[in-house]
Amino acid sequence: MKRILLITSEYPTRVATFITRDIEVLTNDGYKVDLYALYPKNDAQWEYVPQEGKKLIEQGKLTVNHIRKIEIVLSVLYFWNYFSWDFFKEAKEIMKQSRVYGIVQWQKSFYTIVWTIGLMRKESEKNKYCKVISYWGNYSGTSAYLFSKYSKYKLDFFTYLHAGVDLYRDQIYLLEKLLFAKRIITVCQFNKDFLQGLYPKEFEQFKEKVIVYHLPLKIRQLPKITKLKNKIIAVGRLDRKKGLDYLIEACAILKAKKVDFNLTLVGDGPERKGLENFVEKKGVVNQVDFLGHMPYSEVEKEISSSIVLAHCSPELGDAVPTVIKESLSLGTPVIGSNIVGIPELLDFGKCGLLFEPKDTEGLVNALIKVLSDTELQDEMSIKGRQFAEKMFDFDKNKTVLLNILNNDTNIEKTDK
Repeated sequence: MKRILLITSEYPTRVATFITRDIEVLTNDGYKVDLYALYPKNDAQWEYVPQEGKKLIEQGKLTVNHIRKIEIVLSVLYFWNYFSWDFFKEAKEIMKQSRVYGIVQWQKSFYTIVWTIGLMRKESEKNKYCKVISYWGNYSGTSAYLFSKYSKYKLDFFTYLHAGVDLYRDQIYLLEKLLFAKRIITVCQFNKDFLQGLYPKEFEQFKEKVIVYHLPLKIRQLPKITKLKNKIIAVGRLDRKKGLDYLIEACAILKAKKVDFNLTLVGDGPERKGLENFVEKKGVVNQVDFLGHMPYSEVEKEISSSIVLAHCSPELGDAVPTVIKESLSLGTPVIGSNIVGIPELLDFGKCGLLFEPKDTEGLVNALIKVLSDTELQDEMSIKGRQFAEKMFDFDKNKTVLLNILNNDTNIEKTDK
């Protein structure tokens, strides 16, 4: 059986869904996946892992591993067993680059290097892997890079570049990883263009390796759920990067304009208390409901019963919010801010409405436009569903992923 080493930052994790879908693609193609997570295991996070992932573990197709503290200590003690001048020089350069970004980043890089030595020590018995993949490009990417280059395996190295700290900031040793990688998998054209802007001189050296791959959805029949009149929904972690304060501000304006609406917020996070206070300050307590974290089956029902989903990213953060793709697949219209990969998810405004980031007035106008026009709601619902079926379908995108990993030079494009 073909075996893949997959290194990620955290598993189980809140964002386990699309990682698990990709693992399912690999195991269905005959791969056995050994997943190693940099962070210590948090059993409370298992509730976020889809049943498909738990089933793969039960079947022995996926193993989830964490390196114990004692093994990390032994990595330091037995460092000389894995020492080489080239490894030492690269580790020194990684630490030098990480220092520019701050003490926390320096500490994480040091931990990652020592952790990787622990991984090499743990997996040094026999050559059992055919390739190594990192989710994402930051610390897990550094580990996968070092492992593929300096372990006994000398494996092809594949890396994902998504968003946030693995691409838009803290680009520790990123260029070196990009030049070394066999393939660079990213989730939107915006990210590819971002790389060109980040490394204009070096981009020609790796641009052919950068493949845009849409993280897939299992698109099912539309649920038969009645839409609730004038229900707006926002789904995701409650933090400042989601722009929920702009959405709440927009709701206050809707109320002043005597527009009938209700806003449902699904998710939890560090900004919940502050957002609750902001709702009270803006006088829309009776129009805004905080539902907290919910199982996806319940989230799906909430999205399906909504007139429109609003995603208000104010800055570089989420590249391609999964909830937008899920909403389109469920036939719920989407309003999104015109930033990062969101325009691509909405076919540049052909199957959803776009407004400029932090433009509360533009958001208000978009909300009023959808809430007041049932014909537009139906049109957006149909077009959004069609676009989701065309671009994000699991069966279509799995072929793209397998072609990427199997080094197929004729990689199928998902936009055909």
